[in-house]
Amino acid sequence: MSQLKNDLKLDQFEMQNFAKNVAVNWEAINTIEKDGLTIYEIPISEINQTTIASNLFQEQLKYGLIAVKKGDEMHSYLIEAYSSVNHSLYANTIQNLGQFTGTLNVYELNGKSVGQLVVFNGKSTNPSSNNYLTPLDETINLFYVSKKQPVDYLLVT
Repeated sequence: MSQLKNDLKLDQFEMQNFAKNVAVNWEAINTIEKDGLTIYEIPISEINQTTIASNLFQEQLKYGLIAVKKGDEMHSYLIEAYSSVNHSLYANTIQNLGQFTGTLNVYELNGKSVGQLVVFNGKSTNPSSNNYLTPLDETINLFYVSKKQPVDYLLVT
């Protein structure tokens, strides 16, 4: 995790107040292993909670640092989660997004915005088809559980 600490440059983020308003909890690293991947999730909290006014999203934003490691390759992202109204807030883990619908703004660790993922009941899509987002998109979808309802068939004789 020392590499992530070194790579995270909060002072370089386009949002100047970001570096002063967030706290990374390096002591609460969640490590998940699935399908040959090791996923590290580090919670980020705001010192002064930012709120937004929107008809689409809840007023509270959530943040997290996610690193996906496969073999020697590591992909790291800082996410800003906008949770849709009438859905659960981002749960600080990609393991449990079944009740989450919203948008993840994704940043490189140097603060450069790289795009968005759209999540609907835990299923992620990459609307821009940005290759940088593909590992995160695919990792989120490893945890997606379909909620298909059983179909009632009517037998006509």
